[in-house]
Amino acid sequence: MKLDELKERLSAEWNKSLEQLEENRFYVEGKDRYENLTPIQQKLVSFGLLAAVILFLASIPLSYYTASEESMITFSDTRQLIRDLLKTTKESKEIPEVPIPPPLDSLKTQVDGALQSAQLLPEQISESSIENSSGGLINTALTEGVLKVSLKSLNLRQIVDFGHEFTRFSPSVKMKDLQITASMQEPGYFDVIYKLLVLKVKPKVVEEPEKPKRKKS
Repeated sequence: MKLDELKERLSAEWNKSLEQLEENRFYVEGKDRYENLTPIQQKLVSFGLLAAVILFLASIPLSYYTASEESMITFSDTRQLIRDLLKTTKESKEIPEVPIPPPLDSLKTQVDGALQSAQLLPEQISESSIENSSGGLINTALTEGVLKVSLKSLNLRQIVDFGHEFTRFSPSVKMKDLQITASMQEPGYFDVIYKLLVLKVKPKVVEEPEKPKRKKS
């Protein structure tokens, strides 16, 4: 009974909607124009309306398909971003620790030893001094100090070799400045000032595992 009543109600609503549509001015004018068309023109209009309905119906699943494609692209980009983030985090944990640099006095001794091994003349070694302030953009609290090495009358090969040798003492010793000027006494040679920056590296504190507490009997 309820199903029959529902069918009757839907049929009544449909007929009421058709009556309202037939009373609409635009519908009446469109119907009159359609009836005044030739049979071929009527067929063309019918085909056009049918094609419009088909396109409208096809646009609904097409819109869902386009939205799903965009969602898949967003998902792929987010997944790749997460993978890159995890890879970067893993690589950052695998970076070797910076070793503790030698004291400035010890570094000065190593530099003097390297200069003696190179058999430089006494007049070529100007001075080797320690500076407490690093200067420039580097925070003084992050450095132990700067070792300034002044040499005279060096050729280009010697300049490169000494710079390479000084930075091999420790990975925590960096070349901060390199000043090269033409020698006024010997043409073709250069006076050089090396400034070696010693980084301040804190020793790693190894936390001992806590001993298990003994239970009281």
